[in-house]
Amino acid sequence: MRLLSVALLGLALSACSGGSGATAPRLPDVSGVGAVFTPGVSGATCAVGTAACGSSGFCCPTNTACLANPGNTLGCGAGYCCLGCTAGTTCGAGCCGTGTSCVANPGGATGCGTGLCCSAAPDETCPVDVASQCAAGTRCLKNRSAKYCAGGFACYLPAGGVGCPGEVICPNAIDFCPSGNYCAATSGVCPVGSSSGNYCCKTYARASESCDTTLCAPGLSCLANPHCADSDPTAINTCHGNCSGQTNCGNYCCPPSFPICSAAQACWCLG
Repeated sequence: MRLLSVALLGLALSACSGGSGATAPRLPDVSGVGAVFTPGVSGATCAVGTAACGSSGFCCPTNTACLANPGNTLGCGAGYCCLGCTAGTTCGAGCCGTGTSCVANPGGATGCGTGLCCSAAPDETCPVDVASQCAAGTRCLKNRSAKYCAGGFACYLPAGGVGCPGEVICPNAIDFCPSGNYCAATSGVCPVGSSSGNYCCKTYARASESCDTTLCAPGLSCLANPHCADSDPTAINTCHGNCSGQTNCGNYCCPPSFPICSAAQACWCLG
């Protein structure tokens, strides 16, 4: 009798757990069908109807996606390619069909075979102010990766690599460094490595700081050390600003109260 009860219990559990045996279908892969790549246009400013690909110096039509093209892997012949789709929407380095949306690969049984997938169900839209913090060549999507990004959204590369809003993308279009850093060679001491370890993430040098081995922050120039009171005394070269509202003496500034640069002594101003 006990054996019969166990057998019946097994059949009951099988019926409950097996049911129809159906599982949710896998999401479709991103497709290259209908994908059109054109070269980005290099320029300091972008023409009407185009938008800047981040700070790359390239522009793409506003109805296309900017994609980094290291080593001309995408074949457009420029540093950035503009991806458009004859139908549907852009997704990574390809397209999703009409009526579907681009989503991050959720993994598991429903995941697709690429880093990004196409889904018939609309995904949560990334806020504009968050999307603007994603590096050029990435797409802001609901974060379904193992990497934590504050706010629940992440910046996805076409192959599925993930960075967070505000992070800097490195020249290989694979690695990311924290906001306010730049991607440097891994030689020497490296306090912070990039996301895939191919670069060293370094902070920019500020005004009057040494730029002998470190890049100056955007907007500053690396010039000969004038040996002013606030200059790094050990540096050969230091970072110099644009002297807004002051007299530019080449590698130092003179205030309005002493606007004349001294020709006899470095870092000296005359009234």
